[in-house]
Amino acid sequence: MVVGVLFAAVTVLRAVSDDATVPWAVLYVLPVGLLALSHGVAGGLTGTLVASLLYAALLTLEGGQLSAAMIPRFLSWATVGIGFGLLEQLRLRSARQAEGWFELSSDLLAEVDAEGHFVQVNEQWFRLLGHPAGSLVGKSYQDFVHPDDLEASRRAEASLSGGEMTINDFENRFVAADGRWHWILWSSRVKDGLIYSSGKDITDRKLAERAREDQLNSEHNAARSDELTGLPNRRAWEEELENEVSRSESGERNVALAILDLDNFKVLNDTQGHAAGDDHLRRCAAEWSKALRSTDFMARIGGEEFGILMPHCPPELAVRVVDRIRHLTPPPETCSAGIALLDRNETFSETMARADKALYLAKEGGRNRSVFEPA
Repeated sequence: MVVGVLFAAVTVLRAVSDDATVPWAVLYVLPVGLLALSHGVAGGLTGTLVASLLYAALLTLEGGQLSAAMIPRFLSWATVGIGFGLLEQLRLRSARQAEGWFELSSDLLAEVDAEGHFVQVNEQWFRLLGHPAGSLVGKSYQDFVHPDDLEASRRAEASLSGGEMTINDFENRFVAADGRWHWILWSSRVKDGLIYSSGKDITDRKLAERAREDQLNSEHNAARSDELTGLPNRRAWEEELENEVSRSESGERNVALAILDLDNFKVLNDTQGHAAGDDHLRRCAAEWSKALRSTDFMARIGGEEFGILMPHCPPELAVRVVDRIRHLTPPPETCSAGIALLDRNETFSETMARADKALYLAKEGGRNRSVFEPA
């Protein structure tokens, strides 16, 4: 419609004008160019033909005749029509190619404005996350990011807005339409005020990594756990004891170590059997654990021998804590204990030797008692 109005306007102006110095016919390049831009080369040639016919008709009505001198004018319209048409065809081809790659990509593609709102997304958002592309445009990407990843995502966006041109290998979680979270690995760049992002779904990889980590943790915990009582085992005890020695060397004082040993466990095993003995050890571990402070650490370090580490525990308090634990020993058994404080001037083996000596003294002194051995 606009093209028709322009053709009519130029024709009328040419018909009513008495000023021969005004090149009205040249203005036909306007509708010719518009036709070329909207319909390509075919539109440009059509516009050239229409302009030529209109010009010839006007010339005939004025009593003039077509001549070779008018060929350059016709060629100028054709040049504009064909040139603009070719440019439009190239633009359309480029746009179709870009749109084709945009839609065919297996990655999540998105354009985001300076306020963090989606400007354009591809169909992969629907295929992968279930969000129709049209439903995302105009919404903030932050509405779909996991709360735990939101702050890091904002920092990444700010770094792009602040002048950093690209960000690679940034990870966060996006919610799918069904409520599940997907891990996405992003590469982003900023251009002309827009952020262009490409994301790959790495959820399976992250789940595999987490499963592997859980397996390693489980294996590590199993290697540090006593199968019978569920308490830490001797390996865990030595690791914890070494850590406490290190802390003691850096200034931590009053870390008490106690070794507990059942007084007549061999008799129990011999008279009631090993199953009864195992059950008694389990009950001892459960009952003694009830008397531990939140900072204390208990482990099974031998057959019927248990160790306790008690941070921030001077000798008098250590004896009270250990006696409270001993008194929870399930009948008919009793328990003896040897106690020592960690000393920064000795190794944990030397501290263990002092606690063992105290335990020996407790046994020699009649059993069912606690003995503290100073450094």
